[in-house]
Amino acid sequence: MKASPSAASTRSEEKLMQNCSFASSTSSLNAASSSKTEEKGLGGKTPKRLAAERPRPNGHFAATVAGSLGSLSKEEGLTDEQMAQLDQIFSFIDRNQNGKLTRKELLIALRKSGAVRALLNIPGHELVEVQADYEGQGRLGSAEAWWCSLTEEDALYRADFIKHFAEHPQQALKGILLLERPKFSATHEWQPVPKGAACPPGLEYKMDLATGETLARLCE
Repeated sequence: MKASPSAASTRSEEKLMQNCSFASSTSSLNAASSSKTEEKGLGGKTPKRLAAERPRPNGHFAATVAGSLGSLSKEEGLTDEQMAQLDQIFSFIDRNQNGKLTRKELLIALRKSGAVRALLNIPGHELVEVQADYEGQGRLGSAEAWWCSLTEEDALYRADFIKHFAEHPQQALKGILLLERPKFSATHEWQPVPKGAACPPGLEYKMDLATGETLARLCE
Protein backbone atom coordinates (compact mmCIF):
# COMPACT_ATOMS: atom_id res chain seq x y z
CA MET A 1 0.00 0.00 0.00
CA LYS A 2 1.55 3.32 -1.03
CA ALA A 3 1.57 6.36 1.26
CA SER A 4 -0.56 9.21 0.18
CA PRO A 5 1.15 12.27 -1.29
CA SER A 6 0.08 14.43 1.69
CA ALA A 7 1.60 11.98 4.25
CA ALA A 8 4.92 11.85 2.35
CA SER A 9 5.03 15.63 2.21
CA THR A 10 4.44 15.89 5.96
CA ARG A 11 7.31 13.47 6.74
CA SER A 12 9.63 15.39 4.40
CA GLU A 13 8.83 18.69 6.14
CA GLU A 14 9.43 17.13 9.59
CA LYS A 15 12.84 15.81 8.51
CA LEU A 16 13.79 19.24 7.07
CA MET A 17 12.85 20.94 10.35
CA GLN A 18 14.96 18.44 12.30
CA ASN A 19 17.98 19.16 10.07
CA CYS A 20 17.51 22.94 10.51
CA SER A 21 17.20 22.54 14.27
CA PHE A 22 20.41 20.46 14.40
CA ALA A 23 22.26 23.03 12.28
CA SER A 24 21.04 25.85 14.54
CA SER A 25 22.13 24.00 17.66
CA THR A 26 25.56 23.30 16.15
CA SER A 27 25.95 26.97 15.22
CA SER A 28 25.02 28.09 18.74
CA LEU A 29 27.49 25.65 20.29
CA ASN A 30 30.26 26.87 17.99
CA ALA A 31 29.48 30.49 18.81
CA ALA A 32 29.46 29.78 22.55
CA SER A 33 32.75 27.90 22.26
CA SER A 34 34.30 30.73 20.28
CA SER A 35 33.07 33.28 22.82
CA LYS A 36 34.55 31.28 25.72
CA THR A 37 37.85 30.99 23.87
CA GLU A 38 37.99 34.76 23.32
CA GLU A 39 37.10 35.45 26.96
CA LYS A 40 39.81 33.06 28.10
CA GLY A 41 42.37 34.83 25.93
CA LEU A 42 41.25 38.21 27.31
CA GLY A 43 41.44 37.17 30.93
CA GLY A 44 37.77 36.31 31.18
CA LYS A 45 36.69 39.75 29.99
CA THR A 46 34.66 40.44 26.91
CA PRO A 47 35.87 42.95 24.31
CA LYS A 48 33.05 45.31 25.32
CA ARG A 49 34.06 45.14 28.97
CA LEU A 50 37.69 45.72 28.06
CA ALA A 51 36.70 48.72 25.98
CA ALA A 52 34.73 50.12 28.89
CA GLU A 53 37.69 49.63 31.23
CA ARG A 54 40.29 51.05 28.84
CA PRO A 55 41.96 54.14 30.44
CA ARG A 56 40.81 57.41 28.95
CA PRO A 57 42.52 60.80 29.05
CA ASN A 58 41.60 62.46 32.32
CA GLY A 59 40.89 66.12 31.64
CA HIS A 60 40.75 66.99 35.34
CA PHE A 61 44.15 65.37 35.95
CA ALA A 62 45.71 67.22 33.00
CA ALA A 63 44.28 70.51 34.23
CA THR A 64 45.58 69.83 37.74
CA VAL A 65 49.09 69.12 36.45
CA ALA A 66 49.05 72.25 34.31
CA GLY A 67 47.83 74.28 37.26
CA SER A 68 50.53 72.87 39.49
CA LEU A 69 53.22 73.70 36.96
CA GLY A 70 51.81 77.19 36.66
CA SER A 71 51.84 77.59 40.44
CA LEU A 72 55.42 76.36 40.64
CA SER A 73 56.58 78.89 38.06
CA LYS A 74 54.77 81.71 39.85
CA GLU A 75 56.24 80.78 43.21
CA GLU A 76 59.86 80.62 42.04
CA GLY A 77 61.96 83.21 43.83
CA LEU A 78 64.45 85.66 42.38
CA THR A 79 68.07 84.64 42.03
CA ASP A 80 70.83 86.53 43.83
CA GLU A 81 71.70 88.28 40.58
CA GLN A 82 68.09 89.35 40.04
CA MET A 83 67.87 90.60 43.63
CA ALA A 84 70.97 92.69 42.95
CA GLN A 85 69.34 94.06 39.80
CA LEU A 86 66.20 94.90 41.77
CA ASP A 87 68.37 96.80 44.23
CA GLN A 88 69.95 98.55 41.25
CA ILE A 89 66.51 99.76 40.13
CA PHE A 90 65.86 101.11 43.62
CA SER A 91 69.17 102.95 43.57
CA PHE A 92 68.28 104.43 40.18
CA ILE A 93 65.01 105.80 41.58
CA ASP A 94 66.66 106.99 44.81
CA ARG A 95 68.27 110.12 43.37
CA ASN A 96 69.81 111.40 46.62
CA GLN A 97 70.84 107.89 47.73
CA ASN A 98 69.33 108.22 51.23
CA GLY A 99 67.74 104.75 51.19
CA LYS A 100 64.15 105.92 50.73
CA LEU A 101 62.00 107.05 47.84
CA THR A 102 59.69 110.02 47.53
CA ARG A 103 56.78 110.33 45.15
CA LYS A 104 58.70 112.94 43.19
CA GLU A 105 61.68 110.62 42.75
CA LEU A 106 59.39 107.84 41.57
CA LEU A 107 57.66 110.17 39.12
CA ILE A 108 61.00 111.23 37.61
CA ALA A 109 62.09 107.59 37.33
CA LEU A 110 58.80 106.63 35.65
CA ARG A 111 59.40 109.29 33.02
CA LYS A 112 63.01 108.26 32.39
CA SER A 113 63.06 104.47 32.64
CA GLY A 114 61.08 101.80 30.83
CA ALA A 115 62.30 99.31 33.45
CA VAL A 116 60.64 101.31 36.24
CA ARG A 117 57.41 101.64 34.25
CA ALA A 118 57.38 97.88 33.60
CA LEU A 119 58.12 97.20 37.25
CA LEU A 120 55.04 99.18 38.33
CA ASN A 121 53.00 98.11 35.28
CA ILE A 122 52.51 101.72 34.17
CA PRO A 123 52.20 102.04 30.36
CA GLY A 124 53.80 105.07 28.75
CA HIS A 125 50.52 106.66 27.72
CA GLU A 126 49.49 106.98 31.37
CA LEU A 127 52.45 109.19 32.29
CA VAL A 128 50.55 112.36 31.44
CA GLU A 129 47.83 111.37 33.92
CA VAL A 130 50.40 110.49 36.57
CA GLN A 131 52.16 113.84 36.06
CA ALA A 132 48.90 115.78 36.24
CA ASP A 133 47.79 113.96 39.40
CA TYR A 134 51.10 114.70 41.09
CA GLU A 135 51.02 118.37 40.16
CA GLY A 136 47.40 118.75 41.20
CA GLN A 137 47.05 116.46 44.24
CA GLY A 138 50.57 115.31 45.08
CA ARG A 139 49.62 111.74 44.15
CA LEU A 140 50.82 109.31 41.51
CA GLY A 141 47.72 108.58 39.46
CA SER A 142 47.44 104.86 38.67
CA ALA A 143 50.60 104.18 40.72
CA GLU A 144 49.16 105.73 43.88
CA ALA A 145 47.37 102.55 44.98
CA TRP A 146 50.64 100.62 44.70
CA TRP A 147 52.45 103.27 46.75
CA CYS A 148 49.80 103.27 49.50
CA SER A 149 49.84 99.47 49.70
CA LEU A 150 53.51 99.61 50.74
CA THR A 151 53.68 102.67 52.95
CA GLU A 152 51.45 105.11 54.81
CA GLU A 153 54.22 107.69 54.82
CA ASP A 154 55.57 110.07 52.22
CA ALA A 155 58.62 107.87 51.84
CA LEU A 156 59.13 104.29 50.69
CA TYR A 157 62.11 102.54 52.22
CA ARG A 158 64.50 100.22 50.44
CA ALA A 159 63.65 97.18 52.59
CA ASP A 160 59.91 97.51 51.88
CA PHE A 161 60.53 98.01 48.16
CA ILE A 162 62.81 94.95 47.88
CA LYS A 163 60.55 92.79 50.05
CA HIS A 164 57.48 93.59 47.95
CA PHE A 165 59.03 92.60 44.64
CA ALA A 166 60.83 89.59 46.12
CA GLU A 167 57.34 88.32 47.03
CA HIS A 168 56.07 89.10 43.50
CA PRO A 169 58.90 87.76 41.30
CA GLN A 170 56.90 87.66 38.07
CA GLN A 171 56.18 91.39 38.33
CA ALA A 172 59.78 92.10 39.36
CA LEU A 173 61.11 90.30 36.29
CA LYS A 174 59.15 92.61 34.00
CA GLY A 175 61.33 95.48 35.17
CA ILE A 176 64.55 93.51 35.55
CA LEU A 177 64.39 92.26 31.95
CA LEU A 178 64.36 95.86 30.69
CA LEU A 179 67.17 96.97 32.97
CA GLU A 180 70.41 97.94 31.31
CA ARG A 181 73.21 95.85 32.72
CA PRO A 182 76.06 97.81 34.31
CA LYS A 183 79.27 97.74 32.30
CA PHE A 184 82.46 96.55 33.92
CA SER A 185 85.42 98.76 33.06
CA ALA A 186 88.47 96.55 33.28
CA THR A 187 92.04 97.63 33.92
CA HIS A 188 95.29 95.75 34.38
CA GLU A 189 94.57 95.60 38.12
CA TRP A 190 92.28 93.00 39.71
CA GLN A 191 88.84 94.46 40.43
CA PRO A 192 85.60 92.91 41.77
CA VAL A 193 82.99 92.36 39.06
CA PRO A 194 79.54 93.69 40.11
CA LYS A 195 76.75 91.12 39.97
CA GLY A 196 75.00 91.13 36.62
CA ALA A 197 77.62 93.37 35.01
CA ALA A 198 78.36 93.08 31.30
CA CYS A 199 82.06 92.26 30.86
CA PRO A 200 84.05 92.92 27.69
CA PRO A 201 85.78 89.98 26.01
CA GLY A 202 89.38 89.04 26.66
CA LEU A 203 89.42 89.31 30.47
CA GLU A 204 91.19 87.16 33.02
CA TYR A 205 89.14 86.02 36.01
CA LYS A 206 89.73 84.65 39.48
CA MET A 207 87.77 84.27 42.70
CA ASP A 208 88.61 85.96 45.98
CA LEU A 209 88.32 83.03 48.39
CA ALA A 210 88.00 85.36 51.39
CA THR A 211 85.00 87.28 50.07
CA GLY A 212 83.62 84.95 47.38
CA GLU A 213 83.76 87.82 44.84
CA THR A 214 84.71 87.36 41.21
CA LEU A 215 87.70 89.45 40.19
CA ALA A 216 88.71 90.39 36.66
CA ARG A 217 91.41 92.29 34.83
CA LEU A 218 92.73 92.81 31.32
CA CYS A 219 94.94 90.02 30.06
CA GLU A 220 98.60 90.98 30.11
